[in-house]
Amino acid sequence: MKILLINSFDSRGGAAKAARRLHEALNELYCENLMLVQHKETNDPKIITETNKVKIFLNSVLSKLESLLVKALFKDVNNYSFGLFSSIGIVKKINSIEPDVVHLHWTLNSMLSIKDISRINAPVVWTMHDNWALSGGCHNLALCNNHSAISHKCNKFFNITFLRKKRAFSKKDNISFLSLSSWLFKLASESELLKKKHHYNLPNPINTKIFSPMDQNFARKNFNLPFNKKLIIYGALNALNDPNKGFHLLRDCLKHIDNKDYELVIFGNLLNLSDLNIGFKTHFLGMLEDDRSINLILNAGDVLVVPSIQENFSNIILEGLAASIPVVGFNVGGNKDLIDHMKNGYLVKPFDIKKLSEGIEWILRHHKPLYLKENARNKVLNEFDQNIVAEQYLDLYNEIVS
Repeated sequence: MKILLINSFDSRGGAAKAARRLHEALNELYCENLMLVQHKETNDPKIITETNKVKIFLNSVLSKLESLLVKALFKDVNNYSFGLFSSIGIVKKINSIEPDVVHLHWTLNSMLSIKDISRINAPVVWTMHDNWALSGGCHNLALCNNHSAISHKCNKFFNITFLRKKRAFSKKDNISFLSLSSWLFKLASESELLKKKHHYNLPNPINTKIFSPMDQNFARKNFNLPFNKKLIIYGALNALNDPNKGFHLLRDCLKHIDNKDYELVIFGNLLNLSDLNIGFKTHFLGMLEDDRSINLILNAGDVLVVPSIQENFSNIILEGLAASIPVVGFNVGGNKDLIDHMKNGYLVKPFDIKKLSEGIEWILRHHKPLYLKENARNKVLNEFDQNIVAEQYLDLYNEIVS
């Protein structure tokens, strides 16, 4: 069976990370799979992209044009997309490969338009990394002030996008939608746009050899972190510019923690650190680019805090559990699929910062920390290891083809 995975990027963003991990997991099973991307930054020969310089330039123009349209209409440009344009010749490229299954992931940034999805010959399965496929145009329902809770339409501009999706999906009978979490599965299967389509619920895979427990002192020494403190880990991309990452909630919750033995460790591309006013002893590590470095810093911590407003299936929570670190997060979205309350972490009522601080301290004061760490690791080994999950995806592809 020939499988073609499609994502706008191969290394930038959470969807790219998840799609590439699935691609690599399928490679381990010796599948005939390729990954098609708009922007390639890795050296994997089985990840392909456009090489014609004229087409690359024209594609960048289309991407900028759509961004300008969104920027002209909306204040929060990162939460909305139209899906107007496709990369030049992409449908022809997809069909020329003659895949048995096309597996879409995050295909915006003017990589694949809504309309062109119906022109793909092969059966399509679409992994929804956010809410965009079922909405009028917003990626995160929690951040959309114009979102309708019943139809998931947005404002008048995105009602047009909603209708374009409805028309395109009606023309593509052999398209299925895959939710990474039980939360999104229910939301999508009951949504106005997608309720008549086939729905599946499968998680992202993770390489449990890369993300694995290590000696804590060794990890701390690598980052010059103190050995005699309990460390709270927080990591996110664009944490200061993306309200969904919940950095403001973490900062406020730390005001309720008064313990000189606790310190905060932050990694990610944070800017203007002097303006954060955290009021808590904090270590800033900057951007960590590769999985092994992320695994190392996770092993340095005693608790991982993920205070997101909305999560579908969090990569950082999955990575933390695989590295055997308990996780505290709000009981939103797909977090309950990963965090077993008071077994491998702590689920907090949204968005109670006092309870968030209590959850952090519950982990740090636990009389059997090894119990939490073992539960965290075993959860991932039993449910999310790449070999287990890749087999589930192969079964899915066979079902879709048949």
